[in-house]
Amino acid sequence: MAYWSGSDFYFKEKKFEHRVLAFDKFHVFYDTFSSELDDWEYNNILKKRKYFSFWRAPREIFLEENNLRNEPLSGELLSIIQGDLPFRFGRFQNISWTDSVFESKDSIIGFFSQLEIELPLSKFYLQPIGKRGGGHVPNLLIAEGGANLSIIELLYQASKIRLTKNKSKSEGIGFYRSGVKNGIPVYYLGEFADLTGFIPPA
Repeated sequence: MAYWSGSDFYFKEKKFEHRVLAFDKFHVFYDTFSSELDDWEYNNILKKRKYFSFWRAPREIFLEENNLRNEPLSGELLSIIQGDLPFRFGRFQNISWTDSVFESKDSIIGFFSQLEIELPLSKFYLQPIGKRGGGHVPNLLIAEGGANLSIIELLYQASKIRLTKNKSKSEGIGFYRSGVKNGIPVYYLGEFADLTGFIPPA
């Protein structure tokens, strides 16, 4: 679960003003104030881009800062970011995206017998990560009948999407919040450890 803050922080080492968009136990999504634009960067990004990734930093950096100024986030920005969505989910260590368990929904149900999760979304984008760690174009996933997506359906579709760009064995699996496209959340298909290195591997 993410927690909201309209506060902004001043990074002494970077000499830029920042504000928090959302944060959880491990990292923070943040915005930067542009002196050239005389506005926050994400206000400008929302006007020009349909797809953007979040800037993020380890939470400890923000906790160390004490030069704090409160400034509410706009309703538009709040609705697009959707900070109530999980930063990550579906992390499992001793399995690979290439394993045969993902070949059918029945085999996934059998393997994840205790897994009963319904995500609070009817659609979102899944972004496969290539062998060299780069992100590919996100794929839109829509639940049937407008219902919320189940974790079983998501795992089944995610494994197929991942294999289209990367057939190498993964060190675990996981879904990680990366950005927004066309107003819809984007999650990248990662391993048990996230790409940023902010989350302990175990």
